[in-house]
Amino acid sequence: MDDATLSECQDDADLLVERLDRLWARGTLAALGSQPQKMIGKYQLQQVVGAGSFGVVYLARDTKLEKSVALKLPRLEVLLDVKKRKRFADEAAMAAKLDHPHIVRVYEASLDGPDPYIASAFCDGPDLAEWLANREQPSSWCAIAKLMAEVADAVQHAHSRDVLHRDLKPANILLEAHEDSSRDEVQGQLGDDFPFSPRLTDFGLAKFSDVQEADTRSSQMIGTPLYMAPERLEGCEATVAADIYSLGVILYELLAGQLPIEGEHYLELVGKIRRQSPRRLRSLRRDVPKDLDRICAKCLSKEPDARYETAASFAKDLRRCVDGLQIQGKLPTRRNRIAYWCTRPERVTNAGWFGIVSHLVLIAWVASAVMLIPTQFDLKEIQWSKQVSQMLHGVCFGFGPVILVSWFVVQRYRWAVYVAFLLTLGKIPFQFRAMVYEPVYFADLYETGGVYVFMDHFIIAVLLLFQLFFLGCAILVDRKHQVCR
Repeated sequence: MDDATLSECQDDADLLVERLDRLWARGTLAALGSQPQKMIGKYQLQQVVGAGSFGVVYLARDTKLEKSVALKLPRLEVLLDVKKRKRFADEAAMAAKLDHPHIVRVYEASLDGPDPYIASAFCDGPDLAEWLANREQPSSWCAIAKLMAEVADAVQHAHSRDVLHRDLKPANILLEAHEDSSRDEVQGQLGDDFPFSPRLTDFGLAKFSDVQEADTRSSQMIGTPLYMAPERLEGCEATVAADIYSLGVILYELLAGQLPIEGEHYLELVGKIRRQSPRRLRSLRRDVPKDLDRICAKCLSKEPDARYETAASFAKDLRRCVDGLQIQGKLPTRRNRIAYWCTRPERVTNAGWFGIVSHLVLIAWVASAVMLIPTQFDLKEIQWSKQVSQMLHGVCFGFGPVILVSWFVVQRYRWAVYVAFLLTLGKIPFQFRAMVYEPVYFADLYETGGVYVFMDHFIIAVLLLFQLFFLGCAILVDRKHQVCR
């Protein structure tokens, strides 16, 4: 199946999921309309206010304390699936560990019985995604920096309790108006008066940082690709650095009005996030300070080690930027960027394909030289046969094995990477010797032209050096990521 077909299938799947969610929510609303007094424990359901990763969120009334709460109920498929129901229970366990002013507070959870639920504080305001969709012009960079500093504080609180969110995005950040602010003000532009506070919610995809990934997920991808770190798209485990990257995407979107990486379909998006660097903020919005641009770029570094070590350090730099102080976080150096490029998993396949293509080019080079011999030299038939024999011998024993081993490198066989490296390393001194002292092939012809001896073998030596470099990178990649078999 080609990329175009996969793209169409993905688009159709996305549309189907969107329609099913819409129909499901509509059916839920209709059911509530026919049973307006439905009770779940001590809570009276009133209306649907949103949907989470594994359930739907209702505005409900606590009939004992006479206050409004957000009641999250699992979807039907979650109730029927043991693993998903466990994840719903894990969300309650993780949220119960968190107590922070910028995290939606969980009051209680009931996980037994036919109607499990999680009751939490109700925020009478839009989420950040809704606000982004409705805004008409860019907001103050200062207010956005303050907002993201508070969100980072919440993320740091979760990390300090060994909880990784794994699905940080605007839809999971609620906006709660201050007591002296109205909902209309919250839905307007962000001003320096800062009329609301963010509330981080939806820990349905969160996990404890000391739990292995295999224990908390099945084979499907966890999270939202638009806000997901590149290493997560490559199958690596969730880390603090992955949450930092997601914070950087949100900051970029709030400031620039667009995502740092965009694609027309899922496959294109994933490929760009893994390989393409976003445009710098100041190229899209000139009023953004250079330090804030650097903060965002540091969060969006492809290399996890180049990002902020903690959400707290990210928040600290945001506040220093607002106060006009020098930030402490520095962008990765050119050496760091080169080291990152050299240790990407795709360097293994790059090494294999470079070996195949370069040696096919060398075969074409040698063959064309042999074919042109009769037009340049007056050779007898015996001498011509000798040159053809040398060419075939060089192709079979000099280039053929490298092409064969390089194909196994493309298939990511560990032994092939090391064998190809040793073969290439052994041929390089041989080529440099031939440049100066004695040619490897066509010795009779080269006697009349030392320049040709040097150039032919020099070109081969350069290709071998590049091949050695890629294979060296492949070895580093395998030692770091264990991508070979």
